[in-house]
Amino acid sequence: MYEFLDQPVERLGNGSRFILWAMRAWVNAARRGRCGRQAVAGSFVNMGAAAALPDFHATMARLRVAPGHPIAFAPLACRRMAEGEALMLSLWRGAARGDHEQVRAVLRLIVPAASADLLVESFAATADHLRQAELAPRGLADPVDTRGAG
Repeated sequence: MYEFLDQPVERLGNGSRFILWAMRAWVNAARRGRCGRQAVAGSFVNMGAAAALPDFHATMARLRVAPGHPIAFAPLACRRMAEGEALMLSLWRGAARGDHEQVRAVLRLIVPAASADLLVESFAATADHLRQAELAPRGLADPVDTRGAG
């Protein structure tokens, strides 16, 4: 989690950047009384990850209604990752790596055990579909040379 905390969004690999944007867009839509799934559906389709959408939506909806500690998300345009986003990105990366017991252990710290068990399944299914679309959330990308060479 701390690897992501307060890092610039630009440091994320494509899969992690996509899932961060999708989480922010879903939460932003839900806050405005709109359907989070509809808000992100076009992007999932455009990225070749439409199969991941139902499980992603289930994950976000379960997190929203699960009793426990609420997870805060930054606005869409924010250039840095917030604490809740860092936690979520570490969970997505764990799911993509198949580290489901670690994901479950962390989730049980923030939601009831029954919710955590359901969430592990939807995290894993989403990560699997994203991997098939070559968008697995892997974490930070290699540092980019921003000196403008070439």
